[in-house]
Amino acid sequence: MIRPPAVRAKKYRDAGLWRDVGPIDDLRRWRDETPDALAISAFGPSGAPIQIDYRSYASYVERFSGALCGRRLGRGHVVALQLPNWW
Repeated sequence: MIRPPAVRAKKYRDAGLWRDVGPIDDLRRWRDETPDALAISAFGPSGAPIQIDYRSYASYVERFSGALCGRRLGRGHVVALQLPNWW
């Protein structure tokens, strides 16, 4: 079992180390509160800078999630994604 005992989980939550929200919740909050703020700054294949705001980033994440659901993947399924070290 990967999950820790309930007593340890409570201790971590009480200490503020664990929260009841995940990264997708944070992304949606940032999208709603600061849609035009910079989320990603990188260089594209041509070397030109690419900047993505939270509105666009959240849209990409939602689209990718939708594609996974369309392939009948959901809670409990494990997905691995290997990216090259360039865009």
